[in-house]
Amino acid sequence: LCSRKLVSGSAASDGQQGQCGDVVNFTGVQVGEVWVCSGQSNMGWSLEKADNSAATIADAGNHNIWLFRMTAGNGPATTTWQVSNSSTVGSFSAVGYWMGLELSQWFGNVPIGLVQATHDGTAISAWQHTNGGTGDDYDAMVKSIQPFAVQGVAWYQGESNGGSSNYDVLLRDMIQEWRADWGQSSLPFGIIQLAYRSGWNSARNAQLLVADTEPECFLVVIRDLPGGSLHPTTKQPVGLRTAIGARGLVYGDNITYSGPIRDIENSFVSGSTVILNWKHVGNGLFTDDGQAPGDFKIAGTTGQFKSATAVIVGNTIQLTNSTVPDPARVQYSYSGVGNLYNMVNIPTAGGSVIVDRLKASEFEFTIGAGGGNVEPTASFSY
Repeated sequence: LCSRKLVSGSAASDGQQGQCGDVVNFTGVQVGEVWVCSGQSNMGWSLEKADNSAATIADAGNHNIWLFRMTAGNGPATTTWQVSNSSTVGSFSAVGYWMGLELSQWFGNVPIGLVQATHDGTAISAWQHTNGGTGDDYDAMVKSIQPFAVQGVAWYQGESNGGSSNYDVLLRDMIQEWRADWGQSSLPFGIIQLAYRSGWNSARNAQLLVADTEPECFLVVIRDLPGGSLHPTTKQPVGLRTAIGARGLVYGDNITYSGPIRDIENSFVSGSTVILNWKHVGNGLFTDDGQAPGDFKIAGTTGQFKSATAVIVGNTIQLTNSTVPDPARVQYSYSGVGNLYNMVNIPTAGGSVIVDRLKASEFEFTIGAGGGNVEPTASFSY
């Protein structure tokens, strides 16, 4: 055994192989926050193709952000770290870069490293070995960079699994496989929910289920953004909301970092009324159009969902339908964008822009499925 003398830290060496006693010089070493930005084509969608990106591209050299871009199964041997500037950033993930930019502005002088590992059109089976997956892209672009330290993962995938009835199982098992292989049992995951497009309800509900029950996960709801197409070009708010989730969950920023999440365990039926409680209420629930919250539907244990009258009462929402005397199931926003938000006050872009609302996710669940969903024996007041 022998040792080398490290003269100065760096991201690149002087190229000498070196023998025992050699001095190896490194330059340009930085210590900061590294995030993996992974998934299929919407995470891979480049900054230069995103709406309103010209100013961001021109400004890219003014932030200490580093980019490592892998795509289409090409692993780390095919690329190198690049400093973010107007020449290098255009082809990088728009969602990933705008997330990193917000983190950079929030942290100040802390360097941000962004690792893009994306492949257009891939199902989740390409990113895991569990559940019969091939793990091809996982092996090529993710497993190949383990166990190098990363702070978290921003995951935007699911379009190719939009109709999968078991997407929650697939996603949960993928997260656990990545964590186990990385040796980080609590590696944070930001799960970017699919945009508004018909046929993806089950996948969006599955993404909510995983984010709500898997430790160190947060959900990024984007259904209120322009959608309807396979590749929505509005990407800046997606990246911004992902950064807000990271700030709150991962870095402990004292903000309401998520839109309202239905609280299954503390929701219950009182007579013929469903009482929905919520997590991440912020400064209160409200609707962006001033109308009653909707669309909510309720149903009995069997039978079809029927539209419910919904009323915000304090931090709860009460649901009724006179033709459903024994409601047992609840559904929200499966056939429309939905209008329910929480009120927040989150400074972004270095304090120059305030985010004042975050959207509630669509969902469907059975009252009692989470346990503790019976009417409390003590009086319930609002």
